[in-house]
Amino acid sequence: MNRFVRVRVGGGFWRPLVVLLPLGVFLGLVGCFPNTPRYVLPTELPDAIEAVIAAYEEVEIADDDPLFDQEDGAVVDELSGLAGCWASYRRVVSEGDASTVPVDRYEFFQFDFDANEMAYQFYAEAASTSIASLTAYTGTFTVEGDNRLAMEIATVTVSDPYTGELLTRQVSDDEALEIEFLVTLDGDQAKFVNDSEEDASVSVCVRFDCPS
Repeated sequence: MNRFVRVRVGGGFWRPLVVLLPLGVFLGLVGCFPNTPRYVLPTELPDAIEAVIAAYEEVEIADDDPLFDQEDGAVVDELSGLAGCWASYRRVVSEGDASTVPVDRYEFFQFDFDANEMAYQFYAEAASTSIASLTAYTGTFTVEGDNRLAMEIATVTVSDPYTGELLTRQVSDDEALEIEFLVTLDGDQAKFVNDSEEDASVSVCVRFDCPS
């Protein structure tokens, strides 16, 4: 049985968090329970997310960015141009819910086409609160056709929602954890549509200097 490297065993807690917390659930949690101790701030953050936070003004994506309106998977530039790093920052508020606290959302992608390896990291933090969630994946990827990218996950790192400790697990060879993205690359911007789930999530990122 696969387990995270470190597990909190006290209090009967065991949650193998291997998928990204849906943003809608996170927003709802913040709106309904603004003082909840769950999803506390991580005790540490990956260097890449730290770099994105430090440069948030450079990677901020406006809600009306034209790429959001581009057809999902529209082919503009060849996906080989994704080589390197991409990042984004957005402040998101759940529509129609005035009680919901804004959530600062940071994303990071890194692609190595020579090794067919990639990293994907997502961090969401409720503004002016101590509520946050981190998910980070590493793995390999393949490009399918002109606009689809499939990531086969090798490791998953999440923040413990109760303690903030980072938990990492290796994915075994007999597991099949995969994320698929429809991708539109347009110069120094890229649109990623994660349609692995029924409710597809959409991100727009800009080219970013890879953290050393």
